[in-house]
Amino acid sequence: MSLTLSNLASVVSCWIWPALPMCEPPIILNTPNCLDPDCPDLVESQLHPREIKALKEFSSFDISIFERYFSEISKNQEYLRLRKDDPREKSLFLSANYSFNGALDPKYLSEFINTLDKKFDTKYTVIKTYDDICHEISEAAKIGKLANVILQGHSNQDGMLIDDTTAQTEHGWYYTSKSAELDKRKDFLNCFKGLHPSGKIILLGSYMGRPKEGNPKDNIAQKTATLAQRTVIAPIDMTYSGYTKIIDALDAEIFHPSDFIWKTKNIFKVFHPIYENCINVFKDKIHEREQLAIETIKNETLQKSTLLRSTEFEDLQDILRLCKDDPRQKFLFLSMESDAKGQYALSPERNPEFFEKLSKNYDFKFKVVKSYDELCQEVKEASKTGKLLNVVINGHGNPEGIHISGDSKILDAWVHKKRNLAKCFNSLDPSAKITLFVCSAGEPQNGNPNDNIAGEIMKNTQNTVVASTEKSRSDWRRIVSIDPFEITHPSKNDPQANIYKKFSPKET
Repeated sequence: MSLTLSNLASVVSCWIWPALPMCEPPIILNTPNCLDPDCPDLVESQLHPREIKALKEFSSFDISIFERYFSEISKNQEYLRLRKDDPREKSLFLSANYSFNGALDPKYLSEFINTLDKKFDTKYTVIKTYDDICHEISEAAKIGKLANVILQGHSNQDGMLIDDTTAQTEHGWYYTSKSAELDKRKDFLNCFKGLHPSGKIILLGSYMGRPKEGNPKDNIAQKTATLAQRTVIAPIDMTYSGYTKIIDALDAEIFHPSDFIWKTKNIFKVFHPIYENCINVFKDKIHEREQLAIETIKNETLQKSTLLRSTEFEDLQDILRLCKDDPRQKFLFLSMESDAKGQYALSPERNPEFFEKLSKNYDFKFKVVKSYDELCQEVKEASKTGKLLNVVINGHGNPEGIHISGDSKILDAWVHKKRNLAKCFNSLDPSAKITLFVCSAGEPQNGNPNDNIAGEIMKNTQNTVVASTEKSRSDWRRIVSIDPFEITHPSKNDPQANIYKKFSPKET
């Protein structure tokens, strides 16, 4: 779907003979979303021809040949709108009006859209201007959490042609309207602000991620990612609609083979925002467990994904710092230096999937701390970058406290019930949670469910604390929800029970 000389010839023909049928633009009206369960039927005469065809193509997918050709197929109008009463996260599929060679025909998208629709409330619509993109995103955000914005059109490294609308100057020259293009001149930050900060922009257009003159940062995919402050997934080569598949809709795993013989290598690549104001971490100051966290996340990500990665992925140093410019929720993971000798219980390698999910969904920092003062300072500095969602303290301990480093017989080596806990955590927003990945940190003492380090931190900070009521293992922890962040760990005596308990100041 690349911009070529043949595309230009089509546009020139319409300049000279505007009465040609191919040059008559269809009437495009914004298809309304459903704010309440009572949704009126869409009026077919007000739909774009490709939207009408989409209803038939998408709703007839996965039915038998007999049903397709010999029965009345009910058109599923929900493919063309979002519903507020649908609890699923939302996905927008925005297809450019300009389609010179039929490449944007919905007949190529049935499998793609249906795979997406199994996980998301999905809307397909045809757009004619850049403002249409912004409008659709803004309206979708009113319906629910917008997880994906997918843009389909003819393109190259510099942008995407949304429409071939032309205008004549006073001197008789013609030009393409800027509103009919997606390019680096656009205000991506405001346009995409309705897309959830952890959401994805997926560009289905040829060459949109290809480096220009060898510069991997010089293409519309990277510029969109940086300016919109959202992750972008885009191809580095020519794409064909019928060969673009979704392997995993929830993880936005888009696949298009680089060759049509082996069909193993992908041409879709991930582009993360570049935050110039965030200082790089010096490699000579990285703790060996921090370096291990980088390698663990890298290996787990590569193992689970076919998407190409940028050179920045080789370091993954962004997991060693929080960035104020990053709009994602802030998540601070503090790993105590002291570990059980020979067991490496605090090693990120014990639970790779856990750390991969954290780094993918949050502005995430992993830090090894060696003292109580350092722990408190990390919480304070992290709070300056934005509202912290969660502070995890991972270490060895018991109901009395958490061992940080050094001689375990010295009180200063602990996060202990007798310390000034209120001062240590006073920079936290009241909504922030403190999670203790520490054995038995929430185990009741003397018949009192709050007589433990978890209850003491909760009373001193008035923040909700989450802690285990019995011994825990790092490789048994699982993330069951990202937003809100929820974890589970089976009890040794009852595999169905979750040993992690909430200590809430509202319930004391």
